[in-house]
Amino acid sequence: MNSEGLKRRLEALQEQMAGIDHAIEQLEAQIVAQERAEKKGAEVLEIEPARGGGSYVLQRVLCGKPSCRCARTGGELHGPYWYHYWKMDRKTKSKYVGKIGLRRARETAKVEAIALKISGQGGRGRIIALLDH
Repeated sequence: MNSEGLKRRLEALQEQMAGIDHAIEQLEAQIVAQERAEKKGAEVLEIEPARGGGSYVLQRVLCGKPSCRCARTGGELHGPYWYHYWKMDRKTKSKYVGKIGLRRARETAKVEAIALKISGQGGRGRIIALLDH
């Protein structure tokens, strides 16, 4: 095999490796989301990878009120609700997305990612106002 063939083979392997690295990151994020939910007594129903990183998790949750039906053994949990989990500065972060569909959850995360890139005061409000029209 000549050097051009070797270079093409190397590039193909590097692309495969990048894909594997991405798959590993997604799986790690899903594991973190599952473990975090289980620690809080939540029931995970679905985990979807988020385009910008992390995972969307559909879960039923405990509210924390001792007298609530969810606090009883075998009690019915609240939800299901969507949460977005991601890693930042080696810490797991989460955001309540709500009782909305996954499509709307992804749109919400996209707006927030764009807003983070905008500098200056009131940037997030301007972006949301533009998307709402």
